[in-house]
Amino acid sequence: MSLTQRLMPLVAKLITSERLQQWRRAFRESRRKLQRRPHQAVFYFRIDDPYSVLMAQVLPRFARHFGIIITPRVMLYLDQQMYPAADMLEELAPRDATQLARLHELDFPHHWQLPPREVSLAATRCLLKHEGDERFWSLAAALADALWRNDHDKLEELLTEHGQMPADRAQLALEARAATSSSRTATISPAPCTTRVSGTGAWNGWTTWPTASTTWGWAARTGRCPTAAPSAPA
Repeated sequence: MSLTQRLMPLVAKLITSERLQQWRRAFRESRRKLQRRPHQAVFYFRIDDPYSVLMAQVLPRFARHFGIIITPRVMLYLDQQMYPAADMLEELAPRDATQLARLHELDFPHHWQLPPREVSLAATRCLLKHEGDERFWSLAAALADALWRNDHDKLEELLTEHGQMPADRAQLALEARAATSSSRTATISPAPCTTRVSGTGAWNGWTTWPTASTTWGWAARTGRCPTAAPSAPA
């Protein structure tokens, strides 16, 4: 066995050790406080993912309650390693979303229809154009509602009014983000809040924000999760 092979397990253990993770979080938190910056998180949003649609309705209130800045990042393409049963997710997630929406008093069409990929792409290109706008959240809700209701007239009206990112730019952005999000998700660690619902379509039911180094639970929308604020900023 070569020296490299002997050292690799030790290096891997060091990189993934809880103590090192805690030190990195403490360092980032100290730097954030010195720079007087608020906590920040990135929300990866897929309009064809029912869990994303529900979470996007909650996050503005969540951000105001905890005093954080949430930056949306629009996604569309799936990484097969993150979604090993995409066909099952496509079938079961909308059914799950209708029950969750009723339970948490959110909006999701009871008589939903699976959106075609080309229609989802059109709505995604519109959101990409307005990703940095304050009206992103309201636009995302309106587009998602029209998309899942299969309301083509309303969707066409919204696309005409708000426009879209050019197709070539949108394609490059979405492909790059799919690769980046899958590589960064491995660094996430959960916060000790037990009630969780996915906000990025993760079929295991966890809400993940890759650049925030934390996981927040659904209970945080009511302020009942004391550890909801991220331990380290993005």
